[in-house]
Amino acid sequence: MSKTGIFYFFIFSALISITSLKAQDTLILDQDDLEEVSKGVNYKFQEKEVEKDNNDQKKNINIDPGTGSWFNNAGPVFKVALIIIGIGIILSLLIWLVSNSGKSNVKNDRAVTILSDEEITEKTMTLDFDQLIKQAEDEGNYAYSLRLLYQWVIRILAENEYIIWKKDKTNHQFLNEIKDQEIKSDFRKITLIFEKYWYGEYPIDVNKYIHEKGKFNNLLKELNERQPG
Repeated sequence: MSKTGIFYFFIFSALISITSLKAQDTLILDQDDLEEVSKGVNYKFQEKEVEKDNNDQKKNINIDPGTGSWFNNAGPVFKVALIIIGIGIILSLLIWLVSNSGKSNVKNDRAVTILSDEEITEKTMTLDFDQLIKQAEDEGNYAYSLRLLYQWVIRILAENEYIIWKKDKTNHQFLNEIKDQEIKSDFRKITLIFEKYWYGEYPIDVNKYIHEKGKFNNLLKELNERQPG
């Protein structure tokens, strides 16, 4: 149910409550009229029965704590005001719950989308790796984050002309293309790390991830600072 629907539902409930109270007032007036009409009528009751009835009424008064309560004795306007306040509190609570539920759904919609190896390879030159890696880290998917970091390194290698990128090349083919021995050595190290956690499926926690990620970041930094050799 939408927020507008909930609002109209409770307004309708309030109108029903007000109508009910008016009906009760009408009933009370009818009873008063009945008592006025019956004043001249003489009813015959035995004295013992009258005393018994009085005693029963006293017992009922003592036993029933609700009789004569402040709410029952309150005027109809005051009752209506209390009902409207109560409805307002309930309505506010429901709107708050609906709003928070909506926020929760938005958060779930923003959960990281896991791309396949084929998708990552085909979109290597266009993916927003920085954003995808951040999302993977927020989800605690550290192996997937290393997968993205590795492909990011391949893109930078291609942009800096250390390799010629083609989607059907293997990682070892890229490694053999690198002429700069220092870059080649660092790329070999992160290749082993990537294959260990991604294909080997070794367990990785946040501490291991931070340690391994540093090696990827160092190579990315070095590639951005150096000229192709």
